[in-house]
Amino acid sequence: MLAKKLKRMIRQPRPVGTDKVTYGMPSTHSAAITFYAVYIMLAANLLPIHPAWHFPSSPYVRVIPSVISLPWATGVSLSRVGLHHHTMSQVGAGCLLGAITAGVWFKLWIMGLNQWGAVAETGLHNLLGF
Repeated sequence: MLAKKLKRMIRQPRPVGTDKVTYGMPSTHSAAITFYAVYIMLAANLLPIHPAWHFPSSPYVRVIPSVISLPWATGVSLSRVGLHHHTMSQVGAGCLLGAITAGVWFKLWIMGLNQWGAVAETGLHNLLGF
């Protein structure tokens, strides 16, 4: 939502020749996919593994999510330029926005917002019965 709001405020057109009619700065696809990738990397490396999951104590358990999410986000972001839907600066701004937002959200989560996650998890568990 933040990327869409910024897009309407900045009002920078997309590259010439695209069939898209909305503004291009920042790329919302790049912001969203970078948010997911950065959040996954932070969570995989800094949060404890959930006790219900019985993973081996291998360091690969923490590395594999980053190895998957970073190229995935890079590919999606660069495809926006390759498809002529955005310029490189629009994609870069989207990636920066996504990374900053993920970092802020992760920090809020570990500073106490996660308590609401535990409440939601318990409620969902009770509702679904597993």
